[in-house]
Amino acid sequence: MGRGSKGSFHDVPGQLVLDLGPPPGPGLAPTERTVRQHGEDTVFFVVQPATALASGIVAFAVEERRRYQLDGKPRPARVLHVSLNHIGAYSSLPPEVIARAGQAASTVAMAPFDLTFDRLQSFRSEKRRPVVLLCGEGLAQLTALRAAIGEALARQRLPPGFDTRAVPHMTLLYDSRSFADVVLEAPIVMPVTDFVLVRNLYGKAEYEELGRWPLRR
Repeated sequence: MGRGSKGSFHDVPGQLVLDLGPPPGPGLAPTERTVRQHGEDTVFFVVQPATALASGIVAFAVEERRRYQLDGKPRPARVLHVSLNHIGAYSSLPPEVIARAGQAASTVAMAPFDLTFDRLQSFRSEKRRPVVLLCGEGLAQLTALRAAIGEALARQRLPPGFDTRAVPHMTLLYDSRSFADVVLEAPIVMPVTDFVLVRNLYGKAEYEELGRWPLRR
C-alpha cells in the first residue's frame, strides 16, 4: 500500500466478547491515575485494525520510513491502535476497576462505522517524534464512541478518561526527524466493529487484551 496506489485499503475484523464478571460493590472513588510511572502498566480502551489490515499498515509505515529517510522502527502490527478512553496506570491490576470498566463497556450502544486515515503527520515532541496517521471521515463517530464510553464509565463512578483537546491518531513509529503533513493519495479505511480494553505492559511492545465488545445499535 502506498500513497500512489489507487483505491482504499479495507478489511473487516472479527469479534470476540469476554466476560469480565459482575461489577464490585459500591465505594470506588473516581480517582484513577492515567499518568504512567516507572514500572507501571496502563489500561485503556482502543479500536484496532484487523490482522490483515494491521500488516498492511506496517508495510505502509516501512514504505514511508524509506521515503522520508526516517530512522525509527515501525511499531509491530499487534500494537497498532487508536486510543479512546484511559482507565489508569497500575503496578498491580485492580480487579474492581477492571470489572467496572467492563460493566461500563457492556452498556455502550453504537452502530459500527468506517474510520478513514487520510493524512500522515509528524507530531512535535521534545524527544521522539511520533509519526502518525490522522483521521478524516469517521472522526465524528470515533469522537461519539469515546464520549459514549466516557458517559458509561461515569455511571460506574470512574473518570471518563479522555481529553477533548487530544487528536485521535494511530502511531506508526517514533523518530527524531520531522516532515510536513502529507495527504494520502490512497486513504486507509479501517472498519470499526468493536472496541477493546487493553493493558499496555511496561517495557514491552505488547498489549494484553482484557475485554472486547461489539458495536451494535
